[in-house]
Amino acid sequence: MAAVLYDASKNFPRSAGQMLRRLGAATGGGDAAASAAATGGSVRRPAAALRPTTFPDRSGSVGLPAGWQIVEAMGGYARLEGPKGQRVFLSLMFPVLDPRSPQVQQSIRTVGLPGSYVAVPYGADPVETYQTVASQVAQKLRRPQPAIRFAKVETGRGADGLAFAILIGQGDLYDGEGQRDFLVQQYVMGQPDAQGNWQLCIFQFTVPKGMLDQERATLSAIRMSYRYDARVIQGQTQEALARQRAWFDAEQAAHKANTDAFDARIRQHDAAAESQDKRNQAFSNYLLDQTAITDTRTGEQGTVSNAYAWSLMQHDPNFKEVPTDELLKGVTW
Repeated sequence: MAAVLYDASKNFPRSAGQMLRRLGAATGGGDAAASAAATGGSVRRPAAALRPTTFPDRSGSVGLPAGWQIVEAMGGYARLEGPKGQRVFLSLMFPVLDPRSPQVQQSIRTVGLPGSYVAVPYGADPVETYQTVASQVAQKLRRPQPAIRFAKVETGRGADGLAFAILIGQGDLYDGEGQRDFLVQQYVMGQPDAQGNWQLCIFQFTVPKGMLDQERATLSAIRMSYRYDARVIQGQTQEALARQRAWFDAEQAAHKANTDAFDARIRQHDAAAESQDKRNQAFSNYLLDQTAITDTRTGEQGTVSNAYAWSLMQHDPNFKEVPTDELLKGVTW
């Protein structure tokens, strides 16, 4: 027994399921998905049931299908993985520098792209934007350049007037997962500031090649179930800033302590050198039969012969011999 199902290409994705059900009813066959696999077709599955799950740091929540897990989550971001190689990134936030800004160009030449920063022109084509980000992330992770081709691109603007894009395609990130289907939601977050800084938010859904149609309803349900807690994220941000300030203050204190210790060693060295120089001068005076004397009325010092010094001190009590440690630099030593 054989059967042939056909329709116009544009109608087939919608009519295939109905025809398979009729075929199954007519032949007593099994479920539509098995029939679709046998005939080389594809049927979009309904969304899987989701289990509400809070992120470990309580910064957000998402509905998880059976067998799925949260691999990592922080500050509203999360990475999810499914049992068949599905992978979801929720709210990947990228701080972006516009490389057209002279200040940004100078900064990149001097220190490169710090942390999670990427360099993308504001308002660039959505596909170019995503591929630039993926390329720079791969470079930071020391991976080969990804190869992704997007067959479908939808763009629009939200109620706030900011641009968003939906990208669908296939490719390889060269992260060990091989060829995969990609569905990317990309959101521009605000206008660039005076220094060319702006933000990009990405939701990325990838599945093994050929699975996107089957998984799309579930991926959509996961995306719609995502929630973030702004208060928790704000608290985490404040804590991070406090830790950064504490680290900076500690670094400054350590730097000052090191500087003070170095200065103290320099002063100690200079004092020891000065003391030695004075002793050397006193010994030189001894060898030359000279004496350093001072007039106690004015504080002036001078070096004269021993005989003259003894004569002055004997006849005028205002003249005194200068102790070695009181010799004046440039005058008596």
